[in-house]
Amino acid sequence: MALELEGKRALVTGSSSGIGEAIAKRLARESARIVVHGRNAQRAEQVAAAIRETGAEAHVAIGDLARDDQADDVGNAVEAALGGVDILVNNAGGESSGGGRAPWLDATPAEWVAAYEGNVVSAVRMIRRFVPGMKAAGWGRIIQISSLVSHRPAVVIPDYAAAKAALNNMTVSLSRTLADTGITVNA
Repeated sequence: MALELEGKRALVTGSSSGIGEAIAKRLARESARIVVHGRNAQRAEQVAAAIRETGAEAHVAIGDLARDDQADDVGNAVEAALGGVDILVNNAGGESSGGGRAPWLDATPAEWVAAYEGNVVSAVRMIRRFVPGMKAAGWGRIIQISSLVSHRPAVVIPDYAAAKAALNNMTVSLSRTLADTGITVNA
């Protein structure tokens, strides 16, 4: 597939495993310059090393995007490595209930807050950090990784489903805000 991404700078949050790892590797195959992000340095470096073995460029940024200070560290690492981003894939997040399948009344208020911080506010932090550079360049791509549960919630993980619904709503609002800037926003 020729996506014409040669030289484009991409940050894929939550790319030290799973869906994010697959996205980072695919973008690298399309000749994008990649920053692999995660909270575990060893896993992120393993993904970056695998990308580098293919001849592509890959860097690592470590930090919890649900925390302002660590999100700033990630942004600083990305800017030091690439000078900014053209492509931002907001994939970081997940279930706050420790990977469990918490029923509605078992999900604590703290888990609701953690789900929102990890899936929505983490994306907001990266968008606020990198959209000004995209606007200045007149080009950018923001991809928010959502979930089917955002519009078809189940009786388990209600905190996660609500956070992903908020992410979808935020995506529509942001795409309208950035209309006619050369930046597209999709979930």
